[in-house]
Amino acid sequence: MLDIKFIRENADLVQKSANDKGYKVDIAALLQLDDERRDLQKQVEALREQRNVISAKMKGGRPDQELIDQGKQLKVELAERESYLKSTEEKKLQRFLKTSRISLLMTCLWAVKKILLK
Repeated sequence: MLDIKFIRENADLVQKSANDKGYKVDIAALLQLDDERRDLQKQVEALREQRNVISAKMKGGRPDQELIDQGKQLKVELAERESYLKSTEEKKLQRFLKTSRISLLMTCLWAVKKILLK
């Protein structure tokens, strides 16, 4: 099965191989979704870090209203980004599985051909 790193490093080869076998796969779209997922993951991690900083400031006393408002706004933004991230991961997974199934099928066909030609 192909992994995303191999596909990224050999996008043209994977696309050509799929096209040669008659499979309709858009490797560029898969890689674009992966880039989008990576960006969203970085954003989510940065927001979680900010949330942790705000949470640490709220401990040990009564936090001021500005800090509370920042925390609420951050919570909403984080939930939104996590939702986008989940959606992007699902789309990427669907495309990746389609691509991986093709590579698995190509491998099986190659093995059968090799056995038959013995």
